Amino acid sequence: MSEPNLADVASKTVDHITGGIKAIADAVQKMAPRAWELAVRQQRVESTVDLVMSALGFVLSAVALVVIFRNYQRWVDRARGLAHAKNRRRYPTITPAEPTGDEDAFIVQLPCGVVAVLSVAILFSSIDSATGAVVRLSNPEYYAAKALLEAIK
Repeated sequence: MSEPNLADVASKTVDHITGGIKAIADAVQKMAPRAWELAVRQQRVESTVDLVMSALGFVLSAVALVVIFRNYQRWVDRARGLAHAKNRRRYPTITPAEPTGDEDAFIVQLPCGVVAVLSVAILFSSIDSATGAVVRLSNPEYYAAKALLEAIK
């Protein structure tokens, strides 16, 4: 039995690779007529979803910030055991309870601070995502071609 030489091995390898590429090309030819249309539609759908999610994130983070800023002092006063700020102005002769200290207010300050920081991050992130979605929605053909080329790569 003789050893296969390098030329035979290379020839068989090229034949196998060529056969595989032909099989892939035949499969792609069946899908090709609609592939471009589907890729463009996919970019439109993805950008629309990004735009809707950005708007939702923007609204929710803005609402969270408004709620925190409107109620923060009242929550801190309540945690410290102080009378409500409106009642202090309305009835100045009633002395409020002595503050119990900042350690009680920390129970309110920490969650409010964390939610405020996360809301601001989500706010800026949603603005960034919305601008990207608008750009992709304005030219879906370019991004479809880019996605197809990346898939081939």
